[in-house]
Amino acid sequence: MKPNLQLSILLVIVVSQCCAQHTYIDRAPSGRENYLPVEGGSIHMNIDSTTSLATLIKRLSGKWELLETGKMYWIGYTDDMFSIAARGREAINPLVHLVEANSNSQAKLGAIYTPHLIGIRRRIVGRFVEAFVNTSARKALLYLLKYPDWQPMIMQLLIRDPWLSDVPDLIACMQRDPIRTGGRSPMDYTTIN
Repeated sequence: MKPNLQLSILLVIVVSQCCAQHTYIDRAPSGRENYLPVEGGSIHMNIDSTTSLATLIKRLSGKWELLETGKMYWIGYTDDMFSIAARGREAINPLVHLVEANSNSQAKLGAIYTPHLIGIRRRIVGRFVEAFVNTSARKALLYLLKYPDWQPMIMQLLIRDPWLSDVPDLIACMQRDPIRTGGRSPMDYTTIN
């Protein structure tokens, strides 16, 4: 009788483990273009290449939410953000304009996350680190540091791939009047690099 009891207990443990909630192994994202890492894998993001850039950017002013990734260190960029980022440099000036001209904080949030996605070429490769390769997108984020409410978030995005060349802008940001641009005027970021 004793062996049957032990076998029964073992079977109960095995069955309860099989029925328990499935846990995923935390693994590094693939780094492939247009894939959003989520706990346990990644989601291929659909790129809308038919809707106009202006319409896609206007959607940032509507109701949207970052996608749930299951890990707080991955940013849950939306399909629209990926679609805007797929337009590259063409999207940078309209996104900067959206931050400057719109009072909707949700729109500004999307317009700040999207240049980061442009800067990393829509490739998420780590937890807190991505290779920022688009200089124009980076300069746009540095320019937007003039808005005190958004400085912490912008700095968190920039620090994911820190550049020594950012230091003067970051120091100027901490020293200057928040309204000033540190000697820089708004410019066409698409002509820089």
